[in-house]
Amino acid sequence: MSKKLGLLLFGMFLGGVSGTSYFLIKQLDSASIENGRKLSESRPLKDFDLTDQNGASFNKNNLLGRWSLVTFGFTNCPDVCPSAMASYRDELKLLEDSMSRLQFIFVTVDPERDSKERLKSYLEYFHPAIIGLTGSQEQIKSFAGMFSVHFQKQGGGENYNMAHSPQFFLVDPQGNWTAMYNPPLSRGKIAVDLTRIASKDSI
Repeated sequence: MSKKLGLLLFGMFLGGVSGTSYFLIKQLDSASIENGRKLSESRPLKDFDLTDQNGASFNKNNLLGRWSLVTFGFTNCPDVCPSAMASYRDELKLLEDSMSRLQFIFVTVDPERDSKERLKSYLEYFHPAIIGLTGSQEQIKSFAGMFSVHFQKQGGGENYNMAHSPQFFLVDPQGNWTAMYNPPLSRGKIAVDLTRIASKDSI
């Protein structure tokens, strides 16, 4: 018996034919990541409850069935976040044919100033397909913690800064954090990986 067939039969025993096929295809896809850093072991995300820029609830179910790229920031960020959103915009332009299988997500770490309306206006400037998420400080901190992301308020008054992790985090269609990208990245590096992944995605 071949190793591949053995894995397939074992998976069928655990979860049924359809679920197993989905799992095996996605695990093979994650091996196509060449320009980021793949985690030695994917980390399942817990359920969460955030709100998108249109006021709709966004939870773990919204991550299932698609590859998601997640980053954290805030709209008053002077340089890092605009650069990150410009990268999102550039990669999205290269991925238009694959967007049914992908989604790009920006999570604010500054809900005090980043209202849904502000998020929507800010993200539409870069690309209308970017999903913006907000919530309470506790909700955001809990979600960020799943990616080992830390953020902290610096300074006082209305012009305070938010120190935060700048990475891009790749979540697979089962809701597992599977890889990460450290900026700055040359244009198209993420798109190359995600195009390869999407092209192997038969779901």
